[in-house]
Amino acid sequence: MRRRENRLIILRRALLLGLILITAVFQNTEGFFPSPFGLRAFLLLPLVVCTGMFEREIVGGVFGLIAGAVWDMSSNVIDGYNTLFLMLVGFICGLLVHHLLRNNFVAALILCSVAVFIYVGIYFVLAFVIIGIEHGYISLLKFYLPSGIYTLITLPLYY
Repeated sequence: MRRRENRLIILRRALLLGLILITAVFQNTEGFFPSPFGLRAFLLLPLVVCTGMFEREIVGGVFGLIAGAVWDMSSNVIDGYNTLFLMLVGFICGLLVHHLLRNNFVAALILCSVAVFIYVGIYFVLAFVIIGIEHGYISLLKFYLPSGIYTLITLPLYY
């Protein structure tokens, strides 16, 4: 009986790894996922939130680390930011659901909303304020915040 349970866990985690890779392709390749008005959904964020919620702390953190590393491979602004952020998101979401929250859609929506807007806020501070990329506030208002809202719309795909 124990061997069968281990096979199911390995299969589930292999499927999650495949889902991370497919989602990264959809997120980072132009034309694979709809981009209304030039907005992009950060598809790996809701995936990591839901993974952390269903797999708990350690596994959520590990899959967040993998998802962030894959995302960082196609990012050219801040090295390691996505890896660190998604690892923490997966771990914290798993921890909160394990000890404090119920695992339901409302909790997923709240956790994903907080994660998206913290991601956008920290990215804005790092990329536009500290590094000094021009037109930061315009990018924040016209691209990053609407893309964050678009990301929240994709949450039901993963939950």
